[in-house]
Amino acid sequence: MSGVVEVGRFAGGSILSIVCITYQRYRLLEECIQSYLEQDYQGPSEMVVVNDSPLVSYSLPSQIGNTSTWAGKAGWTKQIAIINHPTRFPNIGRKLEYAFNQCQGTHVYRIDEDDLLMPNALTETAKMIEARPYADVVRSSNFHLFGNNKYERLSDGINNGNVFSRSYLQRVVWPDTSADEDLSLVFKDGVNQYTAPNTATMIYRWRGDSTHISNHLHLPSEERLNFMPTTESGHIVLNPHFDHNYYDQIYNSFISSINNDR
Repeated sequence: MSGVVEVGRFAGGSILSIVCITYQRYRLLEECIQSYLEQDYQGPSEMVVVNDSPLVSYSLPSQIGNTSTWAGKAGWTKQIAIINHPTRFPNIGRKLEYAFNQCQGTHVYRIDEDDLLMPNALTETAKMIEARPYADVVRSSNFHLFGNNKYERLSDGINNGNVFSRSYLQRVVWPDTSADEDLSLVFKDGVNQYTAPNTATMIYRWRGDSTHISNHLHLPSEERLNFMPTTESGHIVLNPHFDHNYYDQIYNSFISSINNDR
């Protein structure tokens, strides 16, 4: 593979972008992409996926055409771009910098391939932006935590579904590290941040995958990426779908909680 291969770029105006960085975890990526296709957002959007494994490239099924335009559930088409970068980035911070710069939206929602979007994620994001149009970062108060694909609870952390404004991205100093990059982007002094109360737009999937960077935090930052498994090679045509009933589990949990409170 040589050169940067882009699949699905399009000319758009004021849109909401989702950026997803990935490495050697295509099965998780397929589910992540499916969660974008489930969005109920009534407006233009795009998803940009950046893969920097030099051993494998991804694309979407040929039957959708070179533009990677998908029919959205809310009546709007959804655009997906997959960028297969030919070389490995030195760290996650630099990978994020590159990935954010590929997005066209006025605001960019940041996820990894082991995250999923709730169906109303972009709709709720648009409400947050409308409520705080001059915020650098808008974010949910919580995320839904899954362990080994089983729903556990509402939780919160550094990335609850962080959405960055274009104006902030143009002046940000990108962290040169593979740990705590989200912390420095969201919580450093001078960042105008808005956390919307009683919201959860993201699913965080934990455990069951040895390729997560957090399994290598005992190593120096520059060495962490060298210990990530490389089991995928060649070219993989992605098939967006869910392997597990994430949304139903969340819904059933809340119904059970309501019934127990009666």
